[in-house]
Amino acid sequence: MFWSSPSADLEIILWLLFFALAISAGVYVFSRKLLFSIGTLSILGNIIFYLNSGSRIFGIYKISWAVIFTLNFWPYINIILIAILIINFIKNKYVRTKNK
Repeated sequence: MFWSSPSADLEIILWLLFFALAISAGVYVFSRKLLFSIGTLSILGNIIFYLNSGSRIFGIYKISWAVIFTLNFWPYINIILIAILIINFIKNKYVRTKNK
């Protein structure tokens, strides 16, 4: 995606995944919500792989299953995570309001 060298593409993907992990860890440290942190990592990771899905890196390294997973399954996993986060937020807001 970035350059014509597959090894440079792989290195950039790994660095972006490292930054996504760092952002997710920061979200966990400041919010103390594990599910929100996992959701952040999943969405950022999906964006990173989705942007690189057209790259020839996956064919060269024989990991074309990663493209299939990124395009066909991972978005649905993220939708389920977002739905669970919204349900937990609404449930916790209702419980706090009810106890007051």
